[in-house]
Amino acid sequence: MKINFFKYLLAFFVLSFTLQGCVKESFPGDDLGDNGTTFLKTPAGDFVVHWLSPFQTKQKISLFDLFKDAHNSTELNSKQTVKMLFNQSIIDAYNEEHETELVPLPSDFYTWANGQGVEVAGNNISVNFGDGLIYGDFSIELDGSKWTDLASKYALAFEITDYGNLTPSSDLTDTIVVQLGLKNAYDGVYRYQTSGATSLVPNADKTVTLETTGEHTVRLYPGLLATYSNEVSYTIDPVTFHVTVTCPSLGVQTPQDARSNWDPEKKILTVFWKQGNGGRTFEETFTFLRAR
Repeated sequence: MKINFFKYLLAFFVLSFTLQGCVKESFPGDDLGDNGTTFLKTPAGDFVVHWLSPFQTKQKISLFDLFKDAHNSTELNSKQTVKMLFNQSIIDAYNEEHETELVPLPSDFYTWANGQGVEVAGNNISVNFGDGLIYGDFSIELDGSKWTDLASKYALAFEITDYGNLTPSSDLTDTIVVQLGLKNAYDGVYRYQTSGATSLVPNADKTVTLETTGEHTVRLYPGLLATYSNEVSYTIDPVTFHVTVTCPSLGVQTPQDARSNWDPEKKILTVFWKQGNGGRTFEETFTFLRAR
């Protein structure tokens, strides 16, 4: 009898461990029970920027996500529908408030792509959460062959009209604007250095960004360098690689030295300046570090 008893007892423990090994973790976070709140969030914020390399095919572009931050396993699987409106008029208000020049992305440039949990019907969008789905992915199929003006910064805008009984997080706003821009060959993050210090431009060594504003022009924004109160634009001749500069705060339109150039192999932009007539020459060097 004792032998049979121990056999049954051993079988019970083996079965228990087997069943425990088969149970999957149903809730990935900290289950807060009835004391928590399920929030709706936008992980990338209410203004999202995508910088794309030029392309001639159709590519799927993921614009942004809505995130249901469930506080317990029951809420994780409960069904909620968030409703949104595709509203390009928001772009005008954004431009006025932020002094930008975003252009609505032309409708023939793209089609809506199948995104997880997202349904699009005209300008009306539904994001269906539930059964463990916590992300709503907004995506488009973008036709790169139609985008020929590198200087254009296009945008898409969305408005949340119904939170579906979810609680908006403190940093969530009713509108989301997505900016799309193309990068030229000179766009990127650079190591900026100067030599031949003058009272105008001291020796410097820092990291800066040059952003596309045209097919062969990049812009250094004001405030990145203390000596420049206005933005500076660098235009590269695609044949000679000579560099010309527009810098309103310095009152000049071009460097006074033919050595100013772009090295396409090393990806180094070099500009030589003279301070006034017969003044000392100083040199600016932008050395490419990485894409942005």
